[in-house]
Amino acid sequence: MAILITILAILFLLVMGNIVFRHLNKNLLKKLSAKNHKLFLKILDSKGLQPNHILFTEFNGSKNCLSLNEAQKKISFGSITDGQIITTEYPFDKIVSYKIKIEDENKREISMGGAAIGALVGGGIGAMVGSLLGSQDKRIRDIYLLITVNNMEQPQLRMPILKLPKGLEGSSKEVQEAAKKTELWSSLFNIILKNQKRPKIH
Repeated sequence: MAILITILAILFLLVMGNIVFRHLNKNLLKKLSAKNHKLFLKILDSKGLQPNHILFTEFNGSKNCLSLNEAQKKISFGSITDGQIITTEYPFDKIVSYKIKIEDENKREISMGGAAIGALVGGGIGAMVGSLLGSQDKRIRDIYLLITVNNMEQPQLRMPILKLPKGLEGSSKEVQEAAKKTELWSSLFNIILKNQKRPKIH
């Protein structure tokens, strides 16, 4: 009986220790994410590019930032790799087009650009996937914003909005939050391209 109680006590301590570790690790990751976010803001401020809109994402160690400054008519794209922050600015008139790319649990991809996104995103990413793949129950893994710019060295910017290894259904909180971000940035790029009187889709 004493041995059984000892074993149960050890198992209890292991479980509780794992819970505490996961909680502390989660808080640490949040603090690191907030710190990285502030670093991007500090760099943008030093360049006089205080953002009207900013999107910061961090998945599996990949840290990316996309911001927009309306006064200077520029977007800024940044990333952190091996502790090094790299940011690049692009004037609005260098933006050629954009599209949203979505990948489901079976690694099937769909992509749309311009006004077509605006017609679907309002109903949520789940509705968008349902319209294109025939089911609203698809589990979504990745959502990317792909921006084509007039730059021969780096013609495409790839901004992750959502990245889930196992995927989640379109009705999940994480996907719905990503849907709101997708809708906002889709609208912003539609406005930029409309003001330039350029085609919204390749």
